[in-house]
Amino acid sequence: MDGKRMRRKEKAMETRARIQRCALELFEKNGYDNVSMREIAEAAHASIGSIYHHFKGKEEITAQVTELLDETCRSFYEELKRREQEEGAGAAGMLKRFFVYVQKTGAQYGNIRNLFIYHLRNPDPGLCPAAASRELCRIYGELLIRCREEGSVGPEADLDEVLNLLVQAGCGMTAEWLMCGQTFDLERQAGRWFDVIMEAAGR
Repeated sequence: MDGKRMRRKEKAMETRARIQRCALELFEKNGYDNVSMREIAEAAHASIGSIYHHFKGKEEITAQVTELLDETCRSFYEELKRREQEEGAGAAGMLKRFFVYVQKTGAQYGNIRNLFIYHLRNPDPGLCPAAASRELCRIYGELLIRCREEGSVGPEADLDEVLNLLVQAGCGMTAEWLMCGQTFDLERQAGRWFDVIMEAAGR
């Protein structure tokens, strides 16, 4: 019985992931507003009822990309840790590379505008990048502790505050980058903001 339940759960997760993947591909190709739920169902080989079982609608499909972004960040962090052992970049260097990567990866997500719109309409603290349940928050927190241990973050600095500053700077940069028509170098600007925040945290 447990085996059957497990297989049903795995199948449901596979269906959910397939629906989301197909929907995001269609949004990228045809534009968010030009894609219908029926088209998503056809691409994912699922019924419309199945889609609504997993998601409330197109907006939620877009919003829950945070899970995919978190997984991408987790994989990059694991790679960073392996490289740090070889290169000896230090915690602050790892944190800067991770911070810049997060901004670059988020910006490359083609439906980032819809993600912002969804969160404006449906505020959910649990999906906020600084939420304790988010993998992004856990990684930032772990790296900041290591920064304090190596001395790049001062003993008086509030690590939660520094974490929030990193998250807010990242979200603000991405929003401005979108509003300005992607006219500035997001990766370069992320590095500058990181240096400003860490300079203050190191005092």
